[in-house]
Amino acid sequence: MVETADGRRHGIECKFPKNKSFGELSRSLSQLLAYAVIAETNQMQIDQLWLFTVEYNPVLNQVINRYELPIRVVVFSRTQRAELIHG
Repeated sequence: MVETADGRRHGIECKFPKNKSFGELSRSLSQLLAYAVIAETNQMQIDQLWLFTVEYNPVLNQVINRYELPIRVVVFSRTQRAELIHG
């Protein structure tokens, strides 16, 4: 978790999947949601959840949008970064 100067809290999960299967990425979503629940249990509100990953699967976006999850995904490499905005 990161807290910004304005007091907003961000839960962050970083993934470097060893293989290109969707399994590791899908577990990332549940990990982030679990972190938010644990934080709330301890009276800490998480304002935004972030998944940083070097691999992407379009099902991530479908799940996040379908269930209106408060998760933003950032796919990055050594040479580029692209934030995927969910609508």
